[in-house]
Amino acid sequence: MPSGDKQEAKTYGDNSPITQIITQTLGEKATKEIVESLTLQIEQYYSKTDEKLDKLLDNNKGFVDNLMIQINHHMQTNTSLIELLTKAQKEREEAIVEIEKLKEQNKDGDFDRVLDEAQKALEEYDSQKYRQILASYRENEKNKQLIKNIAQTHYLSAKSYASDYLHEKAEKEILKAITLDDTNGAYLHSYGYMLYNTARYDEALKYYKQSLAIRQAIGDRSGEGTTLNNISGIYHARGDLTTALEYLQKSLAIHQAIGDRSGEGATLNNISQIYQVRGDLTTALEYLQKSLALTQAIGDKSGEGATLNNIATIHNARGDLTTALEYLQKSLALTQAIGDKSGEGATLNNISQIYDARGDLTTALEYLQKSLAIYQAIGEQSGEGTTLNNIATIHNARGELTTALEYLQKSLAIYQAIGDKSGEGATLNNISGIYQARGDLTTALEYLQKSLAIRQAIGDRSGEGTTLNNISQIYKARGDLTTALEYLQKSLAIYQAIGDRSGEGGTLNNISQIYKARGDLTTALEYLQKSLAIRQAIGDKSGMCATLFNIGHIHLAHKEIEEAIKSWVTVYKIAKEIENAQALEALEGLAGQLNEGSGLELWEALSLD
Repeated sequence: MPSGDKQEAKTYGDNSPITQIITQTLGEKATKEIVESLTLQIEQYYSKTDEKLDKLLDNNKGFVDNLMIQINHHMQTNTSLIELLTKAQKEREEAIVEIEKLKEQNKDGDFDRVLDEAQKALEEYDSQKYRQILASYRENEKNKQLIKNIAQTHYLSAKSYASDYLHEKAEKEILKAITLDDTNGAYLHSYGYMLYNTARYDEALKYYKQSLAIRQAIGDRSGEGTTLNNISGIYHARGDLTTALEYLQKSLAIHQAIGDRSGEGATLNNISQIYQVRGDLTTALEYLQKSLALTQAIGDKSGEGATLNNIATIHNARGDLTTALEYLQKSLALTQAIGDKSGEGATLNNISQIYDARGDLTTALEYLQKSLAIYQAIGEQSGEGTTLNNIATIHNARGELTTALEYLQKSLAIYQAIGDKSGEGATLNNISGIYQARGDLTTALEYLQKSLAIRQAIGDRSGEGTTLNNISQIYKARGDLTTALEYLQKSLAIYQAIGDRSGEGGTLNNISQIYKARGDLTTALEYLQKSLAIRQAIGDKSGMCATLFNIGHIHLAHKEIEEAIKSWVTVYKIAKEIENAQALEALEGLAGQLNEGSGLELWEALSLD
């Protein structure tokens, strides 16, 4: 532009191109709050890229169509718009790189010209024109004998359809590519990924393993690392944590060897989740800290925020609420800075859990209401369902069972509407708790059986263990200790099989209570000591409070008063340290039962001896 020319700055007000695109995409859902929120996110995203939003909007139908697809998908899923825009941009850049590689390998002039045209369409964000160019090449009679070229056009079309969330069309295209060339590892991997995303794990594993063999044979180290990572996800979903970890460690070694820092960070994060499920919080935290260092080094703000959130989860599980809150506040600041409304909603939700654990239900509810408002504003139904569930927990703790049930029923309706089976199973489990608190054990059991059926159907082994545990409590309340013990033993077997040490410790604690109810205090104490050993080993301080509290009661039943007091004083020290409101409340009540004064003064005095 000549130096004397001036360009008028564009603004994104009520009648700006961006707001018009958003309003057109959302239709009746385009409330003022949602339009403003999405406009801000789009502006913030493109202000951090090399591309200028004004230029992209000028007469670029392809870009507008692409943006509308991302906005629409954002409203239908639990993914933040910034994440979707980043993903779409990354997929587009990868497709351009892939075309460049094909052009280098290709010796067919006609196909080279087609690839040039396709690349130009991609650069213009015109995915529909891109697919039309590839289809025209396939339909030309003289090209039909060029099998590998035709297969490539189907593969590229499949990835384009997948980017536009047209999953059925994507599957049809990738299967055509595989039919023409079943020796291409990328084709097999892509189909495996599609199968995995629809929980068809057996089929996905078959195609992943075929892809892995090919990628190893041709020395495609990057592809090999990615496929190993994805195979681990299948074993994780099945509850086979040992095998999942083996694949992740192989993937990590490759990413580190080839210098793929982004892949390394993602794999470290995935490894941490294995150790967390196993209850090995120390090791999980070590991997998360390594992942955090990498995301910070490469400037991945979204990944950094997610990792900070995961680190907070570890500290929360350990009972270190103060440190957990510090990490969550850092995560919140990051998500707000980059306009990640979904991440902000999740972090607010997690912060509420800290205040809930501290017994500050009013502040917990305030954070949950902020989280709920965000999820409803951006149309993120999965997050809305989770938050409604957590709000119900607050009302339940306050004894407001009717209100709690109303929130759970709203949550259940959302999960059923969006087909979230995991959320549905968890909510049915929680609804049962309301009926149990009301004394309606029959209805409570019906909800637990529905929850169990769903969790078994989707292969949620951890959730299955939880529901079996809860079913046992119904039978225990009915006085059927034999059946209660059977369910606890099933639960214990699952937790031990999947390496969930936290679940194992909790179940051993619950089994002890069956033996105590039977009058077998010796066996009860043995189970409590096993539970305590696990909870100490994994750093579960909240769990330690529960088990030590029960150990104290066993000693009291044996008239071993000094030992009982010693256990409860230890509970007081831990509960005070981690601000465990539930344990402190129980100790306060216990002091009254022992006729040793009121409040926590007794335990404070004894703790100083």
